[in-house]
Amino acid sequence: MMRIYGFYRIALIAGVLLASLGVCAIFAQNSPPPFELTISIVNRMGDVSDRRIFKVGDDIGIRIDLASVSDHAFLLTSSSPDCDYYVVVLKADGEPAPDTERGHEVRQMLRKNESCYGRHGAGILQPYAKAPGGDLISVNKLNDLSRPGEYTIQVERRFPRDFGAGIVKSNIINVTVTE
Repeated sequence: MMRIYGFYRIALIAGVLLASLGVCAIFAQNSPPPFELTISIVNRMGDVSDRRIFKVGDDIGIRIDLASVSDHAFLLTSSSPDCDYYVVVLKADGEPAPDTERGHEVRQMLRKNESCYGRHGAGILQPYAKAPGGDLISVNKLNDLSRPGEYTIQVERRFPRDFGAGIVKSNIINVTVTE
């Protein structure tokens, strides 16, 4: 008889633990992203620019600023900006701009969860702090913008599993490429 009560006690404890984990998982899925992304066009020196019209072949550079909107510090890992962020470039018809060879290579690495080359590091981002520096990406190195037209640029980044694992999207920038 004592064995049966021991079994029920273990089953009860296991049930409580599983229920607790389930509640934590649901809470994590509904948690807001821990950071926000803001992108800006930059000139060759890395300074923010109001320029929105480019000629075919001009470099279109963006700076990505990441700022915590969480009241908790969290670990922020980084490798190469090309791999930390997914650059989404759409043509006026809503179709994605074609990838360059580098863009295709990076997207394949991201799909396979492979590590990119570049700086590898991690740091703690404090509550409501801005990540230092801002990352620079040349959009032309990842996307073929050799055809004149209107394009939209947006950046995405995954956020930590501690916050439910999801994707944060930046603001959208409209640019025009001319002959």
